[in-house]
Amino acid sequence: MNTEWVNTFLEIVKYGSINLAAGEMFLSQSTISTRLNLLEEELGYKLIQRSKGQRSIRLTDEGRAFLPIAKRLSQIQKEAFDIRYHPHIDLHIAAIDSYNRSFLSHLYKKILSQNPKAQLTINSRHSEEIFNLMERKDIDFGFPAMELNRKNLQIRPLFRQRLYVAKKSTSASGIKTIRPSDLDPQYEVCLHQEDEFQQWHDYWWQSGMQIRVDSFSVLSTLLSMDGYWAILPYSTIQALPPSTPVQIYELSEAPPDRICYLLEHRDQPLSQTHQSVFQILETMLHDRSFMDSNEFISLT
Repeated sequence: MNTEWVNTFLEIVKYGSINLAAGEMFLSQSTISTRLNLLEEELGYKLIQRSKGQRSIRLTDEGRAFLPIAKRLSQIQKEAFDIRYHPHIDLHIAAIDSYNRSFLSHLYKKILSQNPKAQLTINSRHSEEIFNLMERKDIDFGFPAMELNRKNLQIRPLFRQRLYVAKKSTSASGIKTIRPSDLDPQYEVCLHQEDEFQQWHDYWWQSGMQIRVDSFSVLSTLLSMDGYWAILPYSTIQALPPSTPVQIYELSEAPPDRICYLLEHRDQPLSQTHQSVFQILETMLHDRSFMDSNEFISLT
């Protein structure tokens, strides 16, 4: 359907007269009438009642029914042309839960501040699930906490995160130091299971981990209980709710740093949207404003 004819109909209704519409649109009356006739012919029914000596228009029953449709068609046309100046962004991102709760929230805010109409679909998944989603091209970006060898995928490290102990305390102060041997493994809550960390962990606690969780809310609940502790990145600890007061400890025998990775599909075309996200990420990594100095370790 010719949107020019539809917009002409809307102008006639707006000004209540073919003559007035012609004047406002800087067109001749015959041009306006021709457009209206062509629209009515395509629809197969009259939109406006015509009578001699009638100055203002009157809509037919069909015209009144068509009016809201015409407004929607006009809006759709406007949105289609607006893409030229405000490209539509539809992003699907998957990350481990603690990333979504901490530093990635800064990325999402920056994307939305620069693209208010962006559509974001954000999933919290295990690292292996993120790889599977990317292989199926169900996501545009993935942020796992481990490397897996998948030939169709490209993974690159973004930065390192130091790990600390968080343990319930009602009188927390600064960052203290604790020895791994002073921690009771029966009360450990584990949020991540990377191979390098697992090797370090098994060296200190042969009995293995007692509680494994994949949910930030479950982690928060357990850390609010006496005796329970977890080894976490600083930003994850900072994201805990006020109802979960913890003391932060630096380990005397530090575990391996956790590496944050960016996962992409090798065959995925590099769109303008992808380039925009890369630019935001590079800016964040350069100025480090999204990460506390206690945690961030550059890889460059």
